[in-house]
Amino acid sequence: MSLNKLPNVHICLIHPPGYLHADALLDPALFFKYQFERFSIDVSFERNELRHGVVNFVFGAHNGFNAEFGKLYSCILVNLEQIGRGGANLSQTYFDLISRGIVVDYDAANPIEYSAYPNDIPIARFGFAPYLASDEYIPLEDRPIDLLFFGSMNLRRRQVINRIEATGRKVTVAPFPLYGPERDALIRKAKAVVNIPFYETARFEQIRAFLCLSLGTPVLSERLTSISPSENFDDYVTWFDNSHIDQLFGKKFGTHDFYDEMRTKVALFQHADPLDEFAELMIFASGVWQLHSQMLIGKTARNATLKFKQAVQPTVTEPEIGVISRNPV
Repeated sequence: MSLNKLPNVHICLIHPPGYLHADALLDPALFFKYQFERFSIDVSFERNELRHGVVNFVFGAHNGFNAEFGKLYSCILVNLEQIGRGGANLSQTYFDLISRGIVVDYDAANPIEYSAYPNDIPIARFGFAPYLASDEYIPLEDRPIDLLFFGSMNLRRRQVINRIEATGRKVTVAPFPLYGPERDALIRKAKAVVNIPFYETARFEQIRAFLCLSLGTPVLSERLTSISPSENFDDYVTWFDNSHIDQLFGKKFGTHDFYDEMRTKVALFQHADPLDEFAELMIFASGVWQLHSQMLIGKTARNATLKFKQAVQPTVTEPEIGVISRNPV
């Protein structure tokens, strides 16, 4: 199928009233929007709205999405959850939704956990986001924050932070929750961001990494044996495990060689471009629309505003990257 016959796209961000962490979905949603616009199609964005005559990419379906909408609107669900043993604690309703619906995933290890045909699930990974670059760049050596951690806290994260601080380094823990421009400004002030998986068996947090590297800030990430990051990140993130904490943070951090290496990795990340994957995704979306346009879905003539029975109460956990969920990642 040709890229010359692409449908227009609408991005629907599920945002239940009162849910503090819905904005954690905004970064991946805007990244998809940027990628789709590179194909010279119309891309709209709205919270809690589905549109007719286009393909709707739905972010945050785990926060409440009625499968019946998939019979009236052309929908592709974007799964950003860590699926499988040791991952997010997800409802059976969500599993049923993604196992029966049309899905795109960010990690090739996920589909086998929910689909009978995992090889048919398109994979669209994250990479450099040029729209996050800023002219107000502070050299790494001059940044006021040594190490920044942002996200929800649990025991294993706290233990790793304590180990890092035992080397003599200060880890600044960002206020929680913090999203959008305030968070981005804090990231730009850090010499590096520390990424610590929430789960023992975790997918790599691509969203946190692409956000920080695109903002010009290095990422130092704990690498568990369960993590197999894509080539989009393997060479651009600095990895450590428990046996390397003293060497990286106690001896190497803050040296001339450290800053040179970090600048190189941040610069090289600008070449991490998942355009080919998004081209395949657009071809996939074209096939979806070609099918739907011949069904009742193609005859729907009104947009739909999603309603929620009750507001979601604020929680103390955050949906973040590589997992977007009411469960912490």
